Amino acid sequence: MLVAVIYQRTQTNMSKEIREGTCYQSGISSSSVTEDVIEEIPAPKASPFSEPLTVPAAVKFVFFDLESTGLARTSHITQMAAVYGDKKWSTYVFSKQPISKGASDITDLSIAGNRMYHHGKEVVSSSVSCAIEGFLSFLQIPSS
Repeated sequence: MLVAVIYQRTQTNMSKEIREGTCYQSGISSSSVTEDVIEEIPAPKASPFSEPLTVPAAVKFVFFDLESTGLARTSHITQMAAVYGDKKWSTYVFSKQPISKGASDITDLSIAGNRMYHHGKEVVSSSVSCAIEGFLSFLQIPSS
């Protein structure tokens, strides 16, 4: 049993080391990293556009925002919102992942049992697939 636990931990650490790189390795410390420290992001050496970018007047931008259960890679979406021209859309997404304290402090979203709350008031929420279908409908893009 103990061998299986050690093997699982080793496999998990190896997986994280591969994904996260040198900084996740066991026994790493700040003195082990020999890369130069960048104190300020340098200005770009050249403009990405050779001439000013012009956008046709008929183009409307879609601005969207996602709220999530936290900042981890395993975080789930808890709210989606978008603005397109004069149209606005928002929906809550019920997550099976617990909402971190930090995310809850920022968004004031919480889950108790199978109910979702915003500012302490119960809100209607849906699955992420229903939320994405709603977003596509908002944009009038048929889902396939």
